[in-house]
Amino acid sequence: EMDGRSREVVGVMPAQASFPPEWRFWLPQEYQPWFTDAGNALSLGIRVVARLKPDVSMEQASADVARIVELAKTAADMDNPNYTGAVMPLQEHYIGDARTPLLILLAAVGLMLLIVCANLANLLLAQAASRSTDFAVRQSLGASSGRLVRQLMTESLVLGLAGGAAGLLLGLWAADAMIALLPPELPRMPGMRLDATVVLFTLGVSLVAAVVFGLAPAVQVRRNALSASLREGGRGLAGRAGGRTRAGLVIAETGLAFALVIGAGLLIRSFGELRTVDPGFNAENALTFRVSLPVARYDSEERQIAFWDQAMERVAAVPGVTNVGAIQHLPLGGSAMRITFEVEGREPPAPGEEQALDVRVATPGFFDALGVPIRRGRGFMNTDRAGNPPVVMLSESAVARHFAGEDPLGKRITMGWTRDTVRVSGTVVGIVGDVRHGQLRSEAEPEIYFPVAQVPYTGMAVIVRMAGEPMSAASGVRTAIHDIDPSLAVSQLRPMTEVVAASVATDRFMTRLITAFSAIALLLAAIGIFGVISYGVAQRRREIGVRLAVGASRRDGLHLIVSGALRLAIGGIVLGMIAALMLARLMQSRLFGVQPFDPATFLSGSILLLIVSLTASALPAWRAARTPPASVLNTE
Repeated sequence: EMDGRSREVVGVMPAQASFPPEWRFWLPQEYQPWFTDAGNALSLGIRVVARLKPDVSMEQASADVARIVELAKTAADMDNPNYTGAVMPLQEHYIGDARTPLLILLAAVGLMLLIVCANLANLLLAQAASRSTDFAVRQSLGASSGRLVRQLMTESLVLGLAGGAAGLLLGLWAADAMIALLPPELPRMPGMRLDATVVLFTLGVSLVAAVVFGLAPAVQVRRNALSASLREGGRGLAGRAGGRTRAGLVIAETGLAFALVIGAGLLIRSFGELRTVDPGFNAENALTFRVSLPVARYDSEERQIAFWDQAMERVAAVPGVTNVGAIQHLPLGGSAMRITFEVEGREPPAPGEEQALDVRVATPGFFDALGVPIRRGRGFMNTDRAGNPPVVMLSESAVARHFAGEDPLGKRITMGWTRDTVRVSGTVVGIVGDVRHGQLRSEAEPEIYFPVAQVPYTGMAVIVRMAGEPMSAASGVRTAIHDIDPSLAVSQLRPMTEVVAASVATDRFMTRLITAFSAIALLLAAIGIFGVISYGVAQRRREIGVRLAVGASRRDGLHLIVSGALRLAIGGIVLGMIAALMLARLMQSRLFGVQPFDPATFLSGSILLLIVSLTASALPAWRAARTPPASVLNTE
């Protein structure tokens, strides 16, 4: 039994055939009389899924749909350019705004991989430098440089494949948890799992990464001169060429880390701006749930109105409830029914110039329960019922857009919406504050509100204003609804604060993830700087000892080391500016209230990277400053 009607199961779909993901049942399409009424042709639409023949392009499909629309308009004796059909690939429609967040994640992961490659290349280069005497002796005994390169590349490949295998094991363990962390706005396709494609891709990336981070020491060994290595006493790869290579790698990874830091900074600022947006209502201490009436049992407007009257009365009697109201769609849900309208006393608009309002149906207590302010006039009252003069309320944006320079109170509005062969209309009795029914990042749309007792609706979201903790009334409101009709489902029961949080879930997810990536990138950059500076101090130990012996102060030693770290950091910032600008441009559509090239963010990121570089060089500098000159000279 579904919605009060007995239905027979005629088929079972595969487990993965859930499209969209929340669908679990499929019913045959049944059009209600009001849907097929000709008066609603400009206000309603349907979505069609079609599979194209192999030789048909999207352009041909668009042309066919345009021809069908024109035939339909001719059959309905309609001439309106707003009545159209749009064609788009299903994948594009399904992924929608998720494309940009996924591309940002891909870019962040790519930057992280490059940073790791640069860091490992640096470590392997330092290791190869420490083995330069060994390589030189082997070359003097007849080993070719190609054989030494193959040895280094083999070591890199083993390291890369071991890392890839470890990553696969970690991914196998964490895949379900990672998918569960995805916000609801990002798609969850059946293919989101570890399969042969993912394994092969991971192994391929590991091989490429191994080649990349093993290339620097291999090239350095190939270029190393045998006589120079032996003459420098084992410091062949630690000479100027090796030092420049290691410094270049550190600059590169520091620049990539800088790009991620800038990306995280932009998202943090954007998310902060988004959280300060006024949604137009007060979500604190508010509880919401949804009830849908089966048309089979509530087959008349009188029964529907009677149920909502009883529901509001019973829920209001639950202990701790201060106000209760209902609306057909919750704010921040993105659902809207946009319908054309006319104003009594104005000339009807010409075809193609119609204006439209988003239609909302609410109970009298909705505005108080959700904390939506009434700016002028009055709100809905219990006397606004069938048989009494129909009334409507307008949002502030509707007044600003469609009633500029005039007072809308008392004007009669007729919608292009027909119910029982009668066009829906009402007199404006009040003006309310704007409520963002779409996303927080989008402006509030012009809206018109109808009382549910004059324009009944079968499915409503109930908002309960509590004196204390919202979920404390969960059991009470369920009982109140079931006392009226035990067969009704009380669904989507949650605090309104969760609704607001869900509306920014993607932004929160992206901000946290990129921030985590940038923190890891900063740590890797710090490790790289520490390694290069430490190795440089070890190689220049004799030079530092001589400087101290001939009168240089410990401050001079500190300055020598710290200035080297700062040069690496500044070089990384300059190089990272290019990557940061590219990442910022990619993120532009996800930013809110902040420009992609925000000077404050770039300045803060630069200062943070300099601080990290100074911190990473602190220990090597301290060691250099405390070097005993006598012991160094005696050792040398």
